[in-house]
Amino acid sequence: MNKGLKYTISVTSITLASALGLGAVASAAGSASTSGARQISELTTEQKCEKQAEIVARATAAQERIAAQVAKLTEKRAAAEAAGETEKVARIDKRLERLAKLSDRIAARLAKFQAWAAENCTV
Repeated sequence: MNKGLKYTISVTSITLASALGLGAVASAAGSASTSGARQISELTTEQKCEKQAEIVARATAAQERIAAQVAKLTEKRAAAEAAGETEKVARIDKRLERLAKLSDRIAARLAKFQAWAAENCTV
């Protein structure tokens, strides 16, 4: 093969590879608005006030589900402890601890929301 032709082919292939690489990086770094990701806008003050009862109901329902889960896990923990299954007891303790943190976080967020609603909502 001709030396000039080899040079031309190698330069062309390097240029093509660079262009493809640059295109891939540019498309990956594109704006989020063009992606297929679902974008959720923040609620306005009026919308938050309108949905106040729904927000409180959801938080209360979540707390009830957590309480039911804690009761079930407490029973399982007692059975595992009676059977001498220390590893199972440790796993259940971790889950109970995680549920307690979640419950505390929901309670704090609900209290914060209710304080905000008392100041900002006239309903």
